[in-house]
Amino acid sequence: MTDDEPAVSAAATACEECGETWAYDRARCRVCGSESVREVALGPGELVATTVSRVTPPGVREPNPLGVARFANGVQVTAQLADEDLTVGDRVLLAGDYELRDGTRGPRLESR
Repeated sequence: MTDDEPAVSAAATACEECGETWAYDRARCRVCGSESVREVALGPGELVATTVSRVTPPGVREPNPLGVARFANGVQVTAQLADEDLTVGDRVLLAGDYELRDGTRGPRLESR
């Protein structure tokens, strides 16, 4: 995937025992410890905070706009912003497979 391909929403993970939902890989549920999980659609969320890191480690873009997004199922994530023009209140997707830093790929927040 390249940076100019359309956004594809990332999935979340839900615990089948207690219903806790999270966005990033975890071996077991942080609430009940269960390893019984299922994939659920994350869908669009709302950008609730932004910042820009101007001092970054080697291999990380500079400036590096970051955002916190909250999703309908209670998931909240911090991730790179695809566009520095995104502002609080914008609808976003946790999307794609992007190079976040040299040798590391992952999702970032994109405009919905």
